[in-house]
Amino acid sequence: MRARRGLNAEPVAGNLAAIDAEHLRRSGRVASSKLMTQPHPTVLIVDDNDDIREGLATYISRQGYNVETASDGAEALSKMRSAHPGLVILDLAMPGMTGMGFRTLQVANPDLGQIPVVVYSALGGAREIADAMGAAAFVEKPVAMRDLMVLVHRHCLK
Repeated sequence: MRARRGLNAEPVAGNLAAIDAEHLRRSGRVASSKLMTQPHPTVLIVDDNDDIREGLATYISRQGYNVETASDGAEALSKMRSAHPGLVILDLAMPGMTGMGFRTLQVANPDLGQIPVVVYSALGGAREIADAMGAAAFVEKPVAMRDLMVLVHRHCLK
């Protein structure tokens, strides 16, 4: 039988975030597991692609964050009012209300406008669009989960 490798190779009591944090601490990639074991706020993922949206949701929730999802900008605005996320991860190209349309309405609302947005997109010129929208950060699709989590940890409001 082949030995398993990776984050879950050793059985460790606790939630997945604690397991991941302990693995990272042991490997020297983070100095402390405190960051990943403390309760985290909600991250709202907005993407019309079901597979991408659910894949990101699964990964981010395993890091200890609460996650809400929306398939377009209109649904995202509604979820923001009820979930009060600490961060929005936003695709730009969606049917219905696009990411740009969402961001325009978000910043116009005093209750929602201060919530940071990380734009992730494969569109040409998306970095410039994200900058013009006042996004906290931009990451290109396909996104490396490690890079995305650095941005989530950095920008998510506590």
